[in-house]
Amino acid sequence: GGFGGRKPATSSAVHLASKHKEDGNGLFKRGLWTDALEEYRDALLMLERDTVDGENPEVRALLLSCRLNVAATAVKQSRELRDEATVAKRLAEAADCCSKVLAADKTNAKALFRRGQVCAELAALLPESRAHAAGAWGSEGG
Repeated sequence: GGFGGRKPATSSAVHLASKHKEDGNGLFKRGLWTDALEEYRDALLMLERDTVDGENPEVRALLLSCRLNVAATAVKQSRELRDEATVAKRLAEAADCCSKVLAADKTNAKALFRRGQVCAELAALLPESRAHAAGAWGSEGG
């Protein structure tokens, strides 16, 4: 057809997204959470906006990896922030990324682990959540 340029667009988006992810990984290793998040978000935006073949294994793997990286980085950054509203936003972003990974792969260990980290961070943030969680867990075996 006349719009046969779709494959190169996907290839180009994957290439650019991979570059953003690599840059993000370097920033993550240096503890530069804000900059790393920006790179991972750019990679996701590029993949979600510019790729036409969501079933492409390379695209799916890169989406999964970037979402897990956003989740890990957002959790790490949330531990250093003091503003509770911003902490809550980062944790919500992490949870959303984990949910998207789990929608595609419901047994993904990293996504399950990160979602557990988000729950633990939220429990620490909200004392009433801690009390509620303790009550809920305490009522289980007995």
